[in-house]
Amino acid sequence: MATGGTRAILAAMVANAGIAVAKFAAYLVTGSASMLAESVHSGACHRRSAVACSFSEAARHAQPRLETSWGFSSHSAFAPPSSRRGK
Repeated sequence: MATGGTRAILAAMVANAGIAVAKFAAYLVTGSASMLAESVHSGACHRRSAVACSFSEAARHAQPRLETSWGFSSHSAFAPPSSRRGK
């Protein structure tokens, strides 16, 4: 069962997919380059929601790591810049 955060991400994913399809249909009808660009942008939002959902699921199943100060991840890309000084 999806939690509140995951449920919101899934709802956004479905909405973005529908918006992308509608904008692409508008592009096909009108031939407008801006509608094509908007449909690509909405598709990117859909993919970003899918990535967020996969990270949300992975974070829920992760075990805390005692050797890192942030607990769940050793990825320095997600740490604030102040913690990366001196590396």
